[in-house]
Amino acid sequence: MHRNFLINKYVHVLKTWNKKVNLVQADSLKQVMDRHVRDSEQICSCLEDDSKIIDVGSGAGFPGVILSIYGYQNVVLCENNYKKIMFLNDVKQKLGLNFEIFGDDIYNFPKVKDVFCKMQNSVMVSRAFGTLSELMNIMNKVGISQAVFHKSRKCLLEFSEASRYFKFRFLLKRSVTSDEGIIILLNNVIKV
Repeated sequence: MHRNFLINKYVHVLKTWNKKVNLVQADSLKQVMDRHVRDSEQICSCLEDDSKIIDVGSGAGFPGVILSIYGYQNVVLCENNYKKIMFLNDVKQKLGLNFEIFGDDIYNFPKVKDVFCKMQNSVMVSRAFGTLSELMNIMNKVGISQAVFHKSRKCLLEFSEASRYFKFRFLLKRSVTSDEGIIILLNNVIKV
């Protein structure tokens, strides 16, 4: 199906569910295309076409569902909230997408997805889940050394804490949707 059609259908399902289940802040739905969709789309330029993507703390599916709509074939959405899992399953069924849902604590992920994590081009993505140290700890536990994270500029202070526990390389990109936002590209993340 056409990408714009799928995105519009996804937004419709999101708005319908959000009336009953708090998936995203109601105010943010007024700018859903910029605030959520375009914000998620922008990381496509940071990923390889064959990337294996693990979206940590998927919530309403940003960015994982958008990446699946954009044609990424190996996307796993990690979310442990039952109502959000039900929403993601509904989106998957209604849009005919092929992402997987891991509905458990992210620290249990390696037990189930060990083979996936060891594949080349595995990348962790996250839009609103924890500090850099927490995210790097998850990366270490799961066995992934590359990541693309949406953060605000306030997170720059988190780099000094993270460098106490991890060695890593990073690149910062300005967000195209927010003057306060940045995209962090991490690689070679190793616990010291």
